Amino acid sequence: MCMLQNKIFGLLSLFTLLVSILLIPLYNIIILDLPSIGKVNNCPLCFGRELCSCLNRENFTLNWDHFLINVLSIGSRKNHIIFGKCGEDLIVVKNRRIDFSQNKVNFSRVVDFNGFLESLEQTSLKQLFDIHKKYTYCYSYRKLVTHFFENVAKKENNVSEVYLNLFFIALTNMEPIIQQVVKDWAVAEYLGSCGDFTVSRYCGYTLTWVMPQLNWTTRSSVAVQLLQFAFNATFSHPQFAFYFTDMSPDNFAVSADGKIFQKIGKSNIKVFMMNQ
Repeated sequence: MCMLQNKIFGLLSLFTLLVSILLIPLYNIIILDLPSIGKVNNCPLCFGRELCSCLNRENFTLNWDHFLINVLSIGSRKNHIIFGKCGEDLIVVKNRRIDFSQNKVNFSRVVDFNGFLESLEQTSLKQLFDIHKKYTYCYSYRKLVTHFFENVAKKENNVSEVYLNLFFIALTNMEPIIQQVVKDWAVAEYLGSCGDFTVSRYCGYTLTWVMPQLNWTTRSSVAVQLLQFAFNATFSHPQFAFYFTDMSPDNFAVSADGKIFQKIGKSNIKVFMMNQ
């Protein structure tokens, strides 16, 4: 009986694999059009839309080196982490988890927020946050958003749209802001966004995956890089300290030339003002 069950399980696994192999090209060619499922119509209350042209059918293809992850992501109704290519560039497309539980923000009536567009050209980011005092907001994160707007954000486009993008990001998921503030350290380069999707440069396989294949010299180099990253996160920024609460190998990627990159995750990072 046990042998029969194992055979049935094996056949089902093989069937699933074959179906996946057949569906991936179909999904990639016919169905996969990320801007169409990225809620771009909600913009400017979104992460941005500067990379939507990169994620359309004509320019985006899947990265077959991460076949299984792409299959699981495609089958997911909630979370998408898709490894692909935009032209010749390897990228990681992530559907950022939006958490409304802390601030109880409801963006279902986007039209209410779009009314700010006419007045934001003459206002400031601080005034934008003051408009809705009912939203609770961490002081250090609020200062980080202000720092980002004044020193990092690209404002060549409509400034009011930048305001609303930041308003949305600050009250939903701060990962893109943190990723850009610490861009000079060992983190994946943030390339842009499209609706609910953000795009980063692909850095390599996880440290967990590649560690058994590394020689002693490369392992020692990785160890030094990890220590340097921890030092940079704590002391290098003049205004903020970043504490990563999960430094497991799964949260680091290793490039082909042996450089490590930390994966930024909302749930595993804390931000503090240096003078607190």
